[in-house]
Amino acid sequence: VDRVEKRLKEMGSDVTLLGHSAGGWLARVYLGDKLDTEDKRRVKKLVTLGTPHLPADPESNAPDQTRGLLTYINREYPGAFHPEVEYVCVAGKHRKGAFPWDDPSKDPECPGTRWEKFFVGAGYWTVCGNLQVWGDSIVPVQSAILPDAHKDVVL
Repeated sequence: VDRVEKRLKEMGSDVTLLGHSAGGWLARVYLGDKLDTEDKRRVKKLVTLGTPHLPADPESNAPDQTRGLLTYINREYPGAFHPEVEYVCVAGKHRKGAFPWDDPSKDPECPGTRWEKFFVGAGYWTVCGNLQVWGDSIVPVQSAILPDAHKDVVL
């Protein structure tokens, strides 16, 4: 945080924060519950890349990989929390997860062998509680899009 504050002072103009993966959570926490300093008020945009913003649905019985941190962040700073900051979420749509008994030839849009799709899907399940979703092979699209974001980009 000290390095971010120092860099904001050096820049002297409006800035865009960029966070990849858990860096998107850190940026949301950094902005805090109010933009109370002059430096923070200069943050005009937050762009997150492959950030899993949403915890898994508790009914899925998926393990909480963040040990409650993501639940806390979403409780304290839900969605696009600051109306004066533009939130942009970038998600990758590269591979869809699948069960090992699913026939890979029935989904020609999705590359990969039966086992590749299963292992990717198993990872998605730990993030969002669903195995059969699209994502970037790590983060499911539905988890990477922050509710109420001003823009979402799916590549």
